[in-house]
Amino acid sequence: MSVTGTNPTNSATDVDVYGSIDITFSKEMDETTLTTANITLNNGKSCQTIDYDSTLKRARCMVYDGLRSDKLNDNTSYTLTISTDVKDTSGMALEAPYTLSFATTTQNNLSLLKTGQATSYVDYDDAWHATTGNLGEARSFSRENGIVTDATTGLMWQDNVVPSSATFEDANTTCQNLILGGYGEWRVPTLAELASITDKSAAGAIHTTFVNTVAAPYYSADTTASGEIWAIDFSNGKSLPVTSDAYYVRCVR
Repeated sequence: MSVTGTNPTNSATDVDVYGSIDITFSKEMDETTLTTANITLNNGKSCQTIDYDSTLKRARCMVYDGLRSDKLNDNTSYTLTISTDVKDTSGMALEAPYTLSFATTTQNNLSLLKTGQATSYVDYDDAWHATTGNLGEARSFSRENGIVTDATTGLMWQDNVVPSSATFEDANTTCQNLILGGYGEWRVPTLAELASITDKSAAGAIHTTFVNTVAAPYYSADTTASGEIWAIDFSNGKSLPVTSDAYYVRCVR
């Protein structure tokens, strides 16, 4: 029994900090041996969960599990190690530990964006930049197959259905399992990413390219010091802390 492929590949240098790690085996695996104790990462990170697809003989290490603190670090080298305690369904183990080395890239850092806010309430807020120095980058959105793509940030946003309210845990699972327009690898957005689609000049405080929006708080992946979840209310575009109760999510990739 052996490892026949990985994603990312060995020595990859452009791995997304929010990405998962896929390991494909030559044999159908004993799922009970695919544990976080037997598949490990260095540099203080770990697989939050390991999912197994028996049809593809593929194990998926999910480092990012909804909260931003779980993601891989920018510009960091990692080694994933699979121990010889991993076995196939016949009981055969790896002959030797398998290692996969890769490095992450820099997370997309959002530039100063125009939000549509016309009145400045304090120096250096979004309207202050727009009215004082005409600063801020205009957004450019397009919509196809239920996906809104932001040409300015490069982010792709789910917009195929009017969402239902859910706990944060269920919302996070929805994003992780989403396949839309042929794309996977969706996740809960960071607060900065979610703020990038607000438009204070539009109804619902969201850019008009989005057509499926509820006027209510939407989860981000960021948390407060006390453990609450930062959200943005798309009735007014303001951020606020919420508990993991029953709010909404707009998945991003």
